Amino acid sequence: MTTAQRSLRLQTYRTSDLTSFTYNKGEVFYDADQGGLRLFDGVTTGGKIIGSSGAATSVGSTPPSNPTAGQLWLSTDTGNLYVYYVDANGGHWVQPLLTSVPASTGYSLPPATTSTLGGVIADGTTITVNGSGTISYVSSYSFTNSNLQGNTVLQHSVDVVTNIAGVSGGTATFDWSSGSATYYLTNISGNFTANFLNIPTTNNRLYVYSIALVQGATPYVPNSTVNINSVGYTVSWAGGTAPIGGANETDLCVLTLFRVSNNWTVVGTYTTNGV
Repeated sequence: MTTAQRSLRLQTYRTSDLTSFTYNKGEVFYDADQGGLRLFDGVTTGGKIIGSSGAATSVGSTPPSNPTAGQLWLSTDTGNLYVYYVDANGGHWVQPLLTSVPASTGYSLPPATTSTLGGVIADGTTITVNGSGTISYVSSYSFTNSNLQGNTVLQHSVDVVTNIAGVSGGTATFDWSSGSATYYLTNISGNFTANFLNIPTTNNRLYVYSIALVQGATPYVPNSTVNINSVGYTVSWAGGTAPIGGANETDLCVLTLFRVSNNWTVVGTYTTNGV
């Protein structure tokens, strides 16, 4: 049985070219004068020599035992090149960024294992990694469906507002999958049933909807029965009294949906700003 040959080509420069500039973090070039590789951290001019003509290069399905700093390992399973990097926390097999890969190639970041670090996508400004390998989030819009545990401190919180114009007697649909839980209702012409769609059914969760109602001369309000995923539930209003809207004012209705023991409980508050 034969093993398919794999080739890896790096950009080649002379020492004078490489030591005069600071390249992007993670970039690797071949230093033709030194006969080795230079790894750039994005800060240090000239980067660091991580391999030389005298350093051993291993090829195989598992990393070599007892590696030395700067040693290279080409994985025959993945075709990825790794460099043995030693810092204050010990030695690590890291995969250098050799070149940018177009999205159309279907490239996947390498997974982390007990012996190698995985890949991380960063734009250079919103995610930082300190000397101990701790990744810090600074400012980004790239986190979707995140599960944050423990105490989370938010300086500002901004909700997406969905405007619904022309609500008539019948139903007003609030779709959780739209990414919005705050609504602004105008041109209301009748009392309506709130119809909540695509609400996740994970137990021990709550979902809060804030609904502003811009009232005309005759105010209209949500009914005391709401639909959650096509099933009707009765609203427990604060004070035990169904709301009455304020004429020519903007009222606020907050409906909280509790999911506990495979059942929904709906609690509502209504602030009337009219007289």
